[in-house]
Amino acid sequence: MEYIKLPISQRLNIQAFSNMLDLKYIQNSYKLYWFYAVFEEIKNGKEKILFKELILRMIAKSWYSLIEYKLHFGGIDQLNRVVIYLYNNYGFEKDILEEELIGKLNEIKDENLNYFIKEFSKFVPYRLLSPFYPELTGIKDQYKNNIILELSNKGDMGIYKINKQEKSIEINEKWFNYIFENQAIMEGWILNKLIFFLQTRNPNVPAIPFKICAPLKRNLTGAKKYWKNVIEINKINNIYTDKILGSEDTISIDHFVPWSFVLHDELWNLIPTTKEINSSKSDKLPSLDKFLDRYCDIQYIGLKTALNYNFGKKEIEDYFTISKYMDLNKNIPKEYFIENLKNTIIPIYQIAYNQGFMIWDK
Repeated sequence: MEYIKLPISQRLNIQAFSNMLDLKYIQNSYKLYWFYAVFEEIKNGKEKILFKELILRMIAKSWYSLIEYKLHFGGIDQLNRVVIYLYNNYGFEKDILEEELIGKLNEIKDENLNYFIKEFSKFVPYRLLSPFYPELTGIKDQYKNNIILELSNKGDMGIYKINKQEKSIEINEKWFNYIFENQAIMEGWILNKLIFFLQTRNPNVPAIPFKICAPLKRNLTGAKKYWKNVIEINKINNIYTDKILGSEDTISIDHFVPWSFVLHDELWNLIPTTKEINSSKSDKLPSLDKFLDRYCDIQYIGLKTALNYNFGKKEIEDYFTISKYMDLNKNIPKEYFIENLKNTIIPIYQIAYNQGFMIWDK
């Protein structure tokens, strides 16, 4: 399904360019991230690029989706495997910047990484160009690379020429100009493809469009004010320690189901705790056996306080996302509220667990 139309050109084969990332023929993430890396280098003004540079950028561009957000690329996807391998063995931060990660990857000497780069270089740089060469129709798979190599250097039909000896590509001038001049549309087109690719492999995961690039900034000022007001009126226990949260505590707002999964700051998923506990829990899932009932109790106390003391419409409106049929008034029954809250939180929790988020039980 195509939602973003590419700019037309009388000099270029835009249909072949569009077919290059046709999701009907893409079984894994390689072509998508390879071209995303090529695009990024063109944005940076580079025309000649080593295979290795592009592959390291592919790793960096897929880092957040795989490590921070724990998306799946598919069971046979090697990019998925190498990113997780690097994270587990080198301790790079989850939120490391793209250029910083590329710099660190350039410094390490790792046989597994080198093997991945070598294997990846065998096919993807060549096969991306297949739609530009109808001559490949009917050709056996084992002969295609050499034909694509020859055709890429014979003219400028494809995006780039391939230099097998140097393991590099050189962007053809007319394609460089087309991509560079239309980079805003081009980036939207690439991201659109990635969203559909990732959504089909993660059908139950929310907010896929926001899980491709670096994490969004969070602003919990309103939530912190809300819970401080609740604490001033009521004695509230920290659900993770069962100790009363006092004025001497430095209040920290915790996402019960991790933010890196839900990607929202709805109050019904936010609870007050201490900085120490929040740091310890990090992006793990709290044990439902230990903490679900306490979480529901504190949420009910918070909402009742907001209703009784007229905190404001914005805070109360967050709770409508639990159920649009919920009647939010001062007499809302506790059992009714908790039933709706559990019906919302438990399925989300289960999907996050299935995605690989670990359980924390303090």
